[in-house]
Amino acid sequence: ANLIGTSGAKTLIHGKIALVADACAPLGRAIAAALVRGGSVVTLADRNQKEGERLLSYLKKIRPEATIVFSCIDCAEEKALREHIDEIVLQYGGLDLVVQCATQYKEQDLEKCRERSTQLFRLLTTCAARPMGLQHEISKQQWSDIIKIGAPTDNLIPAARKYLDYGIKVNAIYPSLQELTPMGRSIRDEDITKALLYLIEQQFET
Repeated sequence: ANLIGTSGAKTLIHGKIALVADACAPLGRAIAAALVRGGSVVTLADRNQKEGERLLSYLKKIRPEATIVFSCIDCAEEKALREHIDEIVLQYGGLDLVVQCATQYKEQDLEKCRERSTQLFRLLTTCAARPMGLQHEISKQQWSDIIKIGAPTDNLIPAARKYLDYGIKVNAIYPSLQELTPMGRSIRDEDITKALLYLIEQQFET
């Protein structure tokens, strides 16, 4: 299947409306770039204005005609997140994909990172379920994706089961960024993006 394409052909993510939360996190750049190359409408959200603008500039060079926007918000603040998602739906007509990127952390801050990751995941699924669920209600063929990348969270499996009724596939990718793979190399950006695109492509993977 042609997932990201290089010859101008339409791909399986072409035209998808995507929100990348905490987009300036270590893996956010690669994920956003893969979505841009695939022809998605990419909305970036992060607390870091300077890094967000830098990321936006980088992505626009990849595909100048792409629709890419950056908003400086803290996705862990419910009111700001709800308003942001409402704006995406109003501006682009829906929401098909949400990707949560784990922020960078030091080993001693693992528990703090996990707490934020769990809180953000809960808010993202709750807020995104409204438009995604409505899309599925209107057309049962319309499925959406929420994919969490990075730090583990405590409530993934219950959420995955719950949101199937909304036409939403909930998945997670937990790369080990510290250890070598059995093949003797570290995890690379392209490994994460391939896994992400695989989950989007699969109809029954959750």
